[in-house]
Amino acid sequence: MIIATWNVRGMQQLPRQAAIVDFVQKDKIDVVGLLEAKLKKHNYDYFLKNKFNDWKVVNYFDLINNNRILLLWNPWHVELKIVSVEEQAIHSKIRCLTSNNSFNFTLVYGLHTVPDKRPLWDSLIDHVLQDEPTLGLQQCSSYR
Repeated sequence: MIIATWNVRGMQQLPRQAAIVDFVQKDKIDVVGLLEAKLKKHNYDYFLKNKFNDWKVVNYFDLINNNRILLLWNPWHVELKIVSVEEQAIHSKIRCLTSNNSFNFTLVYGLHTVPDKRPLWDSLIDHVLQDEPTLGLQQCSSYR
């Protein structure tokens, strides 16, 4: 199983969408986290229907009025259960269908200031301090 993240810094343009599809197919990615998607709802629906029709997806369009984090996975290779969707993170549990190994997975897009990140740290402590393997991937940003 291969997991990847990409800070795409916007997916509105078709060449960027094509590059994402090419990357996922060429490198045989099973789980991909796209950060800073900045994809409008109608383009999001088109992208998923035409490029990742057989894949599962979670985002927080409905939870929060932005679209910084997009998590997609291939259900033929991976079983992914969402634990929590928050403003700065998506917490999940992943099981590889080939090896049957499982672990916790957190995809993070941290906000920029220390006070804004405090809820993220509390959330990570709640979700990561368990007796199970955990993988966390994040978009790094500087403090302002």
